[in-house]
Amino acid sequence: MILHESERLDFTRIPSSKGIPKRVYLILVVGLLGIFTMGYLSVTMSGFGHMWPANATVRASDKCASDSSQTCMKKK
Repeated sequence: MILHESERLDFTRIPSSKGIPKRVYLILVVGLLGIFTMGYLSVTMSGFGHMWPANATVRASDKCASDSSQTCMKKK
Protein backbone atom coordinates (compact mmCIF):
# COMPACT_ATOMS: atom_id res chain seq x y z
CA MET A 1 0.00 0.00 0.00
CA ILE A 2 1.37 3.37 -0.96
CA LEU A 3 0.88 6.15 1.62
CA HIS A 4 0.73 9.83 0.97
CA GLU A 5 3.58 11.86 2.46
CA SER A 6 1.25 13.48 5.08
CA GLU A 7 0.07 10.06 6.33
CA ARG A 8 3.49 8.72 7.17
CA LEU A 9 4.23 8.20 10.85
CA ASP A 10 7.36 9.70 12.31
CA PHE A 11 9.12 7.28 14.67
CA THR A 12 12.34 9.30 14.93
CA ARG A 13 11.43 11.00 18.22
CA ILE A 14 9.86 9.78 21.45
CA PRO A 15 6.42 11.24 22.18
CA SER A 16 6.23 13.35 25.32
CA SER A 17 3.69 12.73 28.05
CA LYS A 18 1.29 15.38 29.26
CA GLY A 19 1.52 13.98 32.78
CA ILE A 20 -1.19 12.88 35.18
CA PRO A 21 -4.41 14.92 34.97
CA LYS A 22 -5.35 17.11 37.96
CA ARG A 23 -8.62 15.16 38.39
CA VAL A 24 -6.66 11.99 39.12
CA TYR A 25 -4.80 13.75 41.93
CA LEU A 26 -8.08 15.14 43.27
CA ILE A 27 -9.73 11.70 43.24
CA LEU A 28 -6.66 10.22 44.96
CA VAL A 29 -6.71 12.84 47.74
CA VAL A 30 -10.47 12.50 48.30
CA GLY A 31 -10.17 8.71 48.39
CA LEU A 32 -7.34 8.78 50.92
CA LEU A 33 -9.23 11.25 53.10
CA GLY A 34 -12.25 8.95 52.98
CA ILE A 35 -10.18 5.92 53.97
CA PHE A 36 -8.57 7.68 56.93
CA THR A 37 -11.91 9.20 58.00
CA MET A 38 -13.58 5.79 58.05
CA GLY A 39 -10.65 4.34 60.01
CA TYR A 40 -10.83 7.18 62.52
CA LEU A 41 -14.58 6.74 62.95
CA SER A 42 -14.20 2.98 63.36
CA VAL A 43 -11.62 3.40 66.11
CA THR A 44 -13.42 6.19 67.98
CA MET A 45 -16.90 4.65 67.78
CA SER A 46 -15.87 1.06 68.56
CA GLY A 47 -16.71 1.46 72.25
CA PHE A 48 -20.12 3.03 71.64
CA GLY A 49 -23.10 0.77 72.29
CA HIS A 50 -21.15 -2.08 73.85
CA MET A 51 -21.90 -3.35 77.35
CA TRP A 52 -19.44 -5.07 79.58
CA PRO A 53 -19.51 -7.49 81.38
CA ALA A 54 -21.11 -9.86 78.93
CA ASN A 55 -23.89 -10.96 81.31
CA ALA A 56 -25.34 -7.44 81.04
CA THR A 57 -26.05 -8.06 77.35
CA VAL A 58 -28.24 -11.11 77.79
CA ARG A 59 -31.71 -10.43 76.36
CA ALA A 60 -33.56 -12.71 78.77
CA SER A 61 -34.88 -10.96 81.84
CA ASP A 62 -34.06 -12.18 85.34
CA LYS A 63 -37.57 -13.65 85.63
CA CYS A 64 -37.05 -15.78 82.53
CA ALA A 65 -33.57 -16.82 83.65
CA SER A 66 -34.91 -18.22 86.93
CA ASP A 67 -38.04 -19.75 85.36
CA SER A 68 -37.50 -23.26 84.02
CA SER A 69 -40.81 -23.42 82.15
CA GLN A 70 -41.20 -22.58 78.47
CA THR A 71 -43.50 -19.58 79.09
CA CYS A 72 -40.70 -17.07 78.57
CA MET A 73 -39.66 -18.72 75.35
CA LYS A 74 -43.16 -18.33 73.88
CA LYS A 75 -43.29 -14.55 74.45
CA LYS A 76 -41.80 -12.27 71.83
